[in-house]
Amino acid sequence: DDPVRRYLPDSVRAPGTDSQPITLRLLAAQRSGLPRLPANMAPGDSSNPYADYDAARLYAFLNAHTLTRAPGAAYEYSNLGVGLLGFALARRAGTSYEELVRRRILAPLGMRSTMIALTDAARARLARGSADGRPVANWDLDALAGAGALRSTALDMTTFLAAALGLVRTPLDSAFRVAAEPQFDAGPGGVMRIGLGWHVRQGTGATRIVWHNGGTGGYRSWAGYDPARRVGVVALTNSPENIDDIGFHLLDPTRPLAPVRVPVVLPAATLDDYVGSYPLAPTFVITVKRDGDRLMVQATGQPAFRVWASARDEFFLKVVDAQVSFTRGPDGKVDGLILHQGGRDQRAPRAP
Repeated sequence: DDPVRRYLPDSVRAPGTDSQPITLRLLAAQRSGLPRLPANMAPGDSSNPYADYDAARLYAFLNAHTLTRAPGAAYEYSNLGVGLLGFALARRAGTSYEELVRRRILAPLGMRSTMIALTDAARARLARGSADGRPVANWDLDALAGAGALRSTALDMTTFLAAALGLVRTPLDSAFRVAAEPQFDAGPGGVMRIGLGWHVRQGTGATRIVWHNGGTGGYRSWAGYDPARRVGVVALTNSPENIDDIGFHLLDPTRPLAPVRVPVVLPAATLDDYVGSYPLAPTFVITVKRDGDRLMVQATGQPAFRVWASARDEFFLKVVDAQVSFTRGPDGKVDGLILHQGGRDQRAPRAP
């Protein structure tokens, strides 16, 4: 419950107030009030977007940012928040984030193939990331390393889950128990909650799944476990396509696999119909662009992702379980879109 500002330089004014500060707990539980990504993230290399986001840029953002709601008020997933948490803890320990994780977690658990800076042996075994069937560059994270800089293997991750499940005794037993204890709601109806890092999906009765997912350029990952059945699952892929349904299905076969959507090819002139800006909120805009024969969508503060057509005016994403429908006015021109995601249909008009 310490304010994160306590572990930053005195010259840095972390958002929040003395009576309502951003705490380490709120960062871990995705309720800090910070946006998903910092507004001053302007990568010199779009294929490696976090590489040049250093401490100076992080401090500049924190000094200038004003929260749109009080810390703790609502759940909103923030890569920035998790990155800041890792940064602050490493600074408190007087070491790098990688060394802190190695010393406190990897070494005690015997996870010898998990690291940020790859050894020659690890690099030789690296599965090359890909997108649209083409190799893509690996991402490197600087100040926001806590958001996804670690590279690992299925064997190491199952070692991690075995410790989380208590199948083996480790010095981290109490930490695993605390981290998996639900702290706050992470969605409507109390079905999804969040502990310290872990999401907790409540099923029927006492059934629950403790899980987390992630993605960087050319990769997706999912790890989760059922504490009652003492079973864990790790799913890793060198593709950006969402694999959450695979992880959930392996733990709970009653959870269906997502249908495989087959893309169709639309004429370039039709793709041009959709290009434009669509504000979902005053500060959150979906921008649609054409890149050759590909249609790309980019939300405020997020990378651009390709969408595939399933029919005229109907598109889907592969990185998340989401679809986009474009609407047309009486004149036949595109006048808006509908984002279908997480059981919600969010409408956005096309900006003039």
